[in-house]
Amino acid sequence: MFKYVAVLLLALSFGVTAGEGVEPEIVTLHQVSVTDAFAKYEVMVIAKDSDEWFAATISKGELDVRFCNVLSAWNLELVDAQVLNVERQLVGAHAVTKWDCRN
Repeated sequence: MFKYVAVLLLALSFGVTAGEGVEPEIVTLHQVSVTDAFAKYEVMVIAKDSDEWFAATISKGELDVRFCNVLSAWNLELVDAQVLNVERQLVGAHAVTKWDCRN
């Protein structure tokens, strides 16, 4: 139950940018969760439709360094996925493993 509440709170705290003064309509929400000994990552993508992607940004105070690495790379991963026509649900898992600074 706590996990779903945390996900809801995180979703509500997201600020999404789609352009100047434009608020995208939230249609789908994809979540990737990775848990290790040090941190739990909650990475979400909000998509307006099948052709538009919006990277979510989290408004939190202190973030784990590895988590910041994942979020900073998120836009790049989304662009790569669009160009390669990659399944959206796989992009998050790829970003987490690729950009975790321990690897």
